[in-house]
Amino acid sequence: MTQQQNGDFSPINLKSFIIDTKINFDLYMLHPSQNRHVLFSSKNTQFSDATRKILLDNKVPSLYISPCDYDLYLQYIEKYLNRIISNTTIATPQKSEWIFECAKKITHDTLDNPDVRKNIRRSTTFVKNLVGFITKERSYFPHVQKLFETDYSLSCHSINVCMYALALCVAMGESSLKILEGVGMGCLLHDIGMTVIPHDILHKDGALDELERETIQKHPEFSTQLLNNLSVKNELIYDIAKSHHEKLDGSGYPIGLKGDDIPSHTRIVAIADIFDALTSQRPHRDAFPTYQAFKILINDFEGKVDGDILKKFVTLFQNKK
Repeated sequence: MTQQQNGDFSPINLKSFIIDTKINFDLYMLHPSQNRHVLFSSKNTQFSDATRKILLDNKVPSLYISPCDYDLYLQYIEKYLNRIISNTTIATPQKSEWIFECAKKITHDTLDNPDVRKNIRRSTTFVKNLVGFITKERSYFPHVQKLFETDYSLSCHSINVCMYALALCVAMGESSLKILEGVGMGCLLHDIGMTVIPHDILHKDGALDELERETIQKHPEFSTQLLNNLSVKNELIYDIAKSHHEKLDGSGYPIGLKGDDIPSHTRIVAIADIFDALTSQRPHRDAFPTYQAFKILINDFEGKVDGDILKKFVTLFQNKK
């Protein structure tokens, strides 16, 4: 039997394996007395119901994978995410973890290679699964929120905004799957134009000068160009990418839209975007705690963001268990 020293192996809940599917990575068991990981099955082995039953009968709830196979495991979860989400024996917190891990991988790949249409298709499929999940399991938000990462990166920010905005849409009574999917995709791609901004501007440790600020404020235009290049058709995605920095009083950018000229779902995303930016660690400042971020939104953005939407957003945090 192949054995490896106990290191950074990841435990894998058996419920993430779909019966009669091929597992394209090695699976290990932890040898209790030797503190070593022992090969249980080689890659490309079929995971059968009999295998699952034997493991459970022997009180083995988890197998392990090596660090080098973690991306293969995420690909497996992504492929079978819909079936995992539909499994009523899996608790919401566990589903939330797998969804969030998938989101990180897919969004990173999409924003790292924004001109690859395959990644847009992956994102679209993921968002459909995500919307199906949140419309059926309304208690998901506190579990997902615990997984949010406050160290800023473009992909993590996009995921956080997506989760916040969809939760807010549902809380405000939105039930159209088409609209929710458009909002979800719009959020994942809302800052895709940032991928063409120079790294030294995006990660500058200090205040931006006027020219740098002007460059940053062009990212909605860059986003629109990239979405056009990718043949994205959904107008809601364009609205979010173009207008999430617009303000009700006309002080936003890139156009300076006012009031009702700003689409309602874009107003939702605007609040989610500002809140996540405030509560994320940035090169020039620490992350604000939740209560302080709300205080800034209420006081400094009065008349700039939709007050009714902001009130509903605050209740999401008051209702969490």
